[in-house]
Order: sequence, then structure tokens, then C-alpha cells
Amino acid sequence: MNGQLTDSRVRTRDFGPYPARLDPTNRWSGYVRPLFTLDAVRQIAGDTQAFTQRYGHHNWDTVHVLDGGTGPGGERRTIVLIIGWESYDDGQSPQQVTDVIEPTEDGLYGIGDGCWPWDIDPSAAETATTEQPL
Repeated sequence: MNGQLTDSRVRTRDFGPYPARLDPTNRWSGYVRPLFTLDAVRQIAGDTQAFTQRYGHHNWDTVHVLDGGTGPGGERRTIVLIIGWESYDDGQSPQQVTDVIEPTEDGLYGIGDGCWPWDIDPSAAETATTEQPL
């Protein structure tokens, strides 16, 4: 990312909105590439897992947050995973369909970065365009 990150809210057709930080000029096929706090990632994980429990895992990814307590230096040990179930159904191995999402230096996570159709939530875009400068 080359531009400056701004606070926003994003959504896909099926999930969200979620609070996010993004560079509105950094796009993939027209979609924004948001970064999320761990709390927002937990919301996304809960929503993707609930969705697949209701509708099935075919054609959907699920997000998982694994908490490992604290490390020897007192740091929080957390692993964020995305499982691509469509690829698994197509015969790929568990290792091939599992992405480990590393946090940025700022502790943010790029969930679906460059492959999920994230849009700026219309209410967030409306607020951004209607706010008047001081």
C-alpha cells in the first residue's frame, strides 16, 4: 500500500459491515483491500462460520482465530487462518487450502486481501462525503 490509510466500514454482499482501515486507492478488480483489527477479525470469523453452518461450506471461505494464551515474554499468541473450502472440495490438501494471515506492523489483518469483494459500506461512504470541514 502506498497511500494513507483511513478509517472506514466495509462489507461484501454477504458479510458486514465491519470497521476497517484502508487506502481507498489500493484496489483489486475495483474492490478495496481493507485491513482489520483483531476484534473485527473475530466478528468476521464468527459470521463466516455461522454462514457456512447454515448454508454449507461449498464455495465459501471461513476465517478462524486461534488463541494460544500468552508467550514467554507476555505477548499475546494469536493465529488467524482462512480455509478455502471450495478448493478443498476440488481435491486440494488441507495445507493447500489454509492461509495463515500475518498481522501488519500495526497489528492489522488483511482478510481476503486481494481476493474477497470488499466494498466501502454505503453508509460509511455517505458519511465521508457529507462531512463538512471545520
